[in-house]
Amino acid sequence: MPDYQSRTAHILRRIEQLAAISEDPSGATITRRFGTPAFVQGRELVQGWFEAAGLETRLDGIGNLRGRLASPRPGAKTFVLASHLDTVVNAGKYDGPLGVLMGLDLVENIINQQIALPFHLELIAFSDEEGVRFHTTYLGSKVVTGAFDP
Repeated sequence: MPDYQSRTAHILRRIEQLAAISEDPSGATITRRFGTPAFVQGRELVQGWFEAAGLETRLDGIGNLRGRLASPRPGAKTFVLASHLDTVVNAGKYDGPLGVLMGLDLVENIINQQIALPFHLELIAFSDEEGVRFHTTYLGSKVVTGAFDP
């Protein structure tokens, strides 16, 4: 049986690590606008966690971080879990990262318990949900879903 208290503490430690990465040099506020050095640094941190978990990891053309847990059934459909890593200016630490990191916790537990899923599982950390820097929201998810119209 999983130890939910330690899993929760692990997720919260990761959230604190990610929250420490900000465009604000004083560290007083959290700001990671899409494409900034702080955003890239945060995404690299999370990418390391994806890779350590054993996910097949890649960045797509718009900069979404994508981690895949392949099913033993090659032709299986894909189930997607997604949230975002970019922030508004002076953001809260849970908006976006909590969804990504809870998804990662789920994937880690599936891998640790050696569960063979009947579908592929893809965890996506979208690159530009907030739209703060370029004034267009949901850019990363629009590209993934085919809704982006340049």
